[in-house]
Amino acid sequence: MSSPSAPTARSAKACGVRVLLVEDNPTEAFVLRETLEAMAFARTEVTCAGRLDAALRHLEAGGFDLALLDLGLPDSQGMETLERLRARAPGLPVVALTGTGDEALFAEALRKGAQDYLVKGSVDGDGLGRAVRYALERGQQQRACRESEARYRTLFERVPVGLYRFGKDGGILDANPALLEMLGYPDCESLQATGAVGTYADPQDRIRLQEALEQAGVVRGFQTRLRRRDGTEIDVEDDARVVRGPDGEVLCYEGSLQEITDRKRAESDARRQSAVVAAINRLFREALNCDTEAEIGQTCLAVASKLTGSTLGFLGNVTEDNRFDVLIFTASGWNACEVPKSNAGLLLQNMEIRGVWGRPIREKRSVIVNAPATDPVRVGVPEGHPEIKHFLGVPLKQGADVVGMIALAHKEGGYTATDQEVMDSVAAAFTEAPKPQTRRAGSARERAPLSHAHRARLRLHRRGR
Repeated sequence: MSSPSAPTARSAKACGVRVLLVEDNPTEAFVLRETLEAMAFARTEVTCAGRLDAALRHLEAGGFDLALLDLGLPDSQGMETLERLRARAPGLPVVALTGTGDEALFAEALRKGAQDYLVKGSVDGDGLGRAVRYALERGQQQRACRESEARYRTLFERVPVGLYRFGKDGGILDANPALLEMLGYPDCESLQATGAVGTYADPQDRIRLQEALEQAGVVRGFQTRLRRRDGTEIDVEDDARVVRGPDGEVLCYEGSLQEITDRKRAESDARRQSAVVAAINRLFREALNCDTEAEIGQTCLAVASKLTGSTLGFLGNVTEDNRFDVLIFTASGWNACEVPKSNAGLLLQNMEIRGVWGRPIREKRSVIVNAPATDPVRVGVPEGHPEIKHFLGVPLKQGADVVGMIALAHKEGGYTATDQEVMDSVAAAFTEAPKPQTRRAGSARERAPLSHAHRARLRLHRRGR
């Protein structure tokens, strides 16, 4: 097979060229050998073989830079001869020899890997020299290309970043192991069966990316969500470019993906914690200016609704005889209620603690019920009252006793454990906020709520860690 240090035409004169001449006609072989050894541009060493099996044995020793191969040998004819020799030495430049000037045969030889094609009997020294130089140069170019592709493939396979290439139709052309692992696929074939379209949580994101690429050529930092094989979703950042052909048509898109799920989650947690701290500060700040507990409760309910995205809510007290009085109702909830207002006021006082909404008080803990209609303790709602879609209730405590509750409802998509944690912090802050009667009790007691606020923020900080 060819030497890894096979010379180019420029270096051939200095280091020599080893040629394997495969020709069964002794006269033709003699003429070709004499012509090769007389070439001015290279010091040539020629090894002759009259049969293909002999040539293949020579190739086992290696060290050849070029083969001149007659396609009509006693033990092999036509393209089979070229195919067998290239199978033994796939990187060896080959100049095919034949006794006819068949253009179809010439074209097929080139498709099968020959660098050039010569007709025996019509080749002079200049023609043979040009063919040898061309074959060596093209062989060197192909060798460099194969080495470059091998280096690229090694990098493609080993880099710890997801790399991909997909076509205009969304079909995945290639994906490296890092991307397969990121998306949870065992091999490229199974990912290709899904296609790029199936990996986007929002298929419109792929269309937006393609449009941006076709307009700008390169897109950096494109953030989207991808769906893994198991159905879970991850956040990724995409750096991509469009690959175009010589006439400018789009051939494919290629790029790199980095998972940023943890980063996005950390950013979201930081924003949420900042919002909660700001809400608690607002609650304590406005509490200092409120004249009634109802005003403080209104602020607390507004803060809770904004933090959780709730559209309905109420806040109330547990009475001495273990009943419940609603003190504050969100305006949207009051407006949505079709119970006559004269009756609604009575219904919201001295309520028996039961059903879904009563669970936080009975269980002395915050409770999420995202399907109230099917909850086993559901008792329904009064006629004209809006149906509850999602529910989050948080008890208000003084020591071990439940003295009230904040109830929220109708968050789009339902409540989460994060909403529950946020509201536990808000409920604690509300309970400790300075009440009007506390402020009127004197300066010594005015200072105490501020320490309560500090402790509430410390608790929130510890929960966020």
